[in-house]
Amino acid sequence: MTKRMEVYDAIAHLKMLQKGRKSKKANGDEADGQAEFVVVEPSKFKRIGRKTTLRQDLANALEIRVFQRLSRFDRCSIEEMKKVMTETNVPLSYSGGGAPVKSIRKAGLEVILRKLLHFLKADAFQGSVKAVNEKVLSVMDASGSGRVDLGMFFAAIAPLFAGSTDRRKRVVFDALLWRQTNEGEGTLIQEVMQSHISSF
Repeated sequence: MTKRMEVYDAIAHLKMLQKGRKSKKANGDEADGQAEFVVVEPSKFKRIGRKTTLRQDLANALEIRVFQRLSRFDRCSIEEMKKVMTETNVPLSYSGGGAPVKSIRKAGLEVILRKLLHFLKADAFQGSVKAVNEKVLSVMDASGSGRVDLGMFFAAIAPLFAGSTDRRKRVVFDALLWRQTNEGEGTLIQEVMQSHISSF
């Protein structure tokens, strides 16, 4: 039989859906066998006023949430990420485009990811690394040099970790400062912030 894994995954998914339906009926969440929500085409959403979220922003938020689940970053504390960042000793290197930054090879980055996601089994960790490669590293290493700006990487993934919004914002700022300073300079130039925003 070909494609056995796909068949196995499909069967497991159907069983999970069936269990979900049974539990909803037991809790009285379904009335007359109808689902508790209705799927609406995105094109039918209309902006009522200035405060209504744009359709594209909603789509982006859903895509980020999917990546957050695939990478499993939401299961790791922002404090743990901050600790790993401060304990990681990476020398400054010149990329030829201005100020020196702390860059690292992708193989070294996988070691750091392993520290962050130490609670995952091997297969789940590989799935997480694959998601990070597709969504983050492919953008950050568009030139294919094999090196990644580690501070920018930490700043990009920090909002996905578990913790308060204010704390995650602070860690993003700290990561951007950390990426290009050994002497503890407390300034953050506007170009760095714009580069970080465009990376998202």
